[in-house]
Amino acid sequence: VDTYDLQIEFGEQVVSVAREGASGAFAIETRSDKGVRRIRHGRNVIFAIGYFDHPNVLGVPGENLPHVSHYYDEAHGLYRKNVVIVGGGNSAAETALELFRSGAHVTLVHRHPQLKGSIKYWVRPDIENRIKEGSVRGLFNTRLVEIHPAFVIVERDGAKEEIPADAVFLLTGAEEQG
Repeated sequence: VDTYDLQIEFGEQVVSVAREGASGAFAIETRSDKGVRRIRHGRNVIFAIGYFDHPNVLGVPGENLPHVSHYYDEAHGLYRKNVVIVGGGNSAAETALELFRSGAHVTLVHRHPQLKGSIKYWVRPDIENRIKEGSVRGLFNTRLVEIHPAFVIVERDGAKEEIPADAVFLLTGAEEQG
């Protein structure tokens, strides 16, 4: 954004995109959070709607509680809070690192014996070292069983454990379901 001086408008929803006459330019109509409508013009339009528009629902009791999310956005409100992250890929690893660095107490729960092989090469050593040193608690071969308002229940090797949870992020890929 800074390198190319991109103009970013936050809190606006795209209402319509239409080609304008022979020029081939686009008219993009938006509406702000406050209801203000604007029309912007551009030669190109890129739809970067992302992969996370359709989260993988795990089907565990408590998944719809207010402190549970399939999306991560900001760490600072979780300072000194207990946060459980379910997943073992890039999103889970990057979220765990950011939350840890922002002062949260992070537990990463992953149903496989190790993190996914597809984690970015510069993220992998960081998250693995934070788990190794105990800054981020890593629970592998562990399955989320239930979510409650103040804790989650996980299961590993047939034993269940309660983990304090002020917030829960379900950052799982399709292969982590079931």
